[in-house]
Amino acid sequence: MAGILDLLNGNSQPSAPRSGGASDFLRRLAPAIAMIDPRNAQLGAGLMAMNADRDERAQKAQNQNATAGWLQQQGMGAQEASYLASDPAALRAWYSSWKAGDKPDWKIQRLLNDQGQEQDFMVDQNNPERRNPIGGPKADSVRDQFGLNPIYGKRGGKTIVMQPSKAGGLVEAPLPEGVDLTPGVDRVDLGTAWGITDRSGQVVSTIPKDLAGAEAEKEKGKSRGQAQFDLPRVEQNAQRSIDLLERMKTHPGRAGSTGFLEGLLPARSSEQVDFQGLVDQTKGQSFLEAYNTLRGGGQITEVEGAKAENAISRLGNYRLSDEEYLRAIQDLEDVIRSGVSRAKMQAGGNAEPTTPEGGQKRYKFNPSTGELE
Repeated sequence: MAGILDLLNGNSQPSAPRSGGASDFLRRLAPAIAMIDPRNAQLGAGLMAMNADRDERAQKAQNQNATAGWLQQQGMGAQEASYLASDPAALRAWYSSWKAGDKPDWKIQRLLNDQGQEQDFMVDQNNPERRNPIGGPKADSVRDQFGLNPIYGKRGGKTIVMQPSKAGGLVEAPLPEGVDLTPGVDRVDLGTAWGITDRSGQVVSTIPKDLAGAEAEKEKGKSRGQAQFDLPRVEQNAQRSIDLLERMKTHPGRAGSTGFLEGLLPARSSEQVDFQGLVDQTKGQSFLEAYNTLRGGGQITEVEGAKAENAISRLGNYRLSDEEYLRAIQDLEDVIRSGVSRAKMQAGGNAEPTTPEGGQKRYKFNPSTGELE
């Protein structure tokens, strides 16, 4: 109890010299040695003053430690005990209550003082209204502390910027003299339109959405996806038909099977029989399936469709001149190639022109040479 009684009585001076061993002995002896020589009198006096101050601080720390230890034995927390041991006035107030039988449960809490400033208080947990401030404010007034996220509003038609205050509410941020805030804009989805808002969140204008265009693009993408899926099959079927027509153009039995008179006669050689078998294939299901796939997919125009139908019909007429018969084969092949080219374009690929206007060469039979040129 000696430490707490010294503090309660305001006495922090040592009651007797303390011994700290050889080093402490030499420290105390140094002033006397220095003062043997009158020239060192001032130095000796200074050393004595330093020793006295050191002894006083050591005794005070010893008393505070003893007091804090005793307070903790009474059930007080280490932080609260350390504070009371360092503040004689607060310790006397607590000790008076404790001696009177009142058992305050003091805890240190950081609260707002009457000026809205953060400050530490000793608060009686049994009676929170009972509190004692500790030291000064820990920060500037919270009324002067603001958040960093600006909030925009309008006043008198002008944009203003506000900041949330730590003390609660919003405070308008001061602007440099002569400066006005630009309104700023953002975009919000209103369903059938885009709303343009200013910084305060007010819709200042709307932009209609191109819903029809968006739907059209959606359908276009769907069609392109289907075209990409169908393209390999379309190309494969079309190539079989083109290969068949190419064989017909160069088949040795063609010339003997076509013509005004030759077309009336039955096949007279195996080559003519083979050629007429190729012609029959152009009327078969496999050939027509490739053609109908292109036509049904929209890759063959109405004009081209009529041209192809006419060409297929002419291929069944052997009385055509051989030159005209070759033209019918070429017409049908041109239509199929054009259809494949459009199928590639619909699938998003690049297709080379296949029409005569695009630069593709059309074959023509030369009677003098008997060749396609």
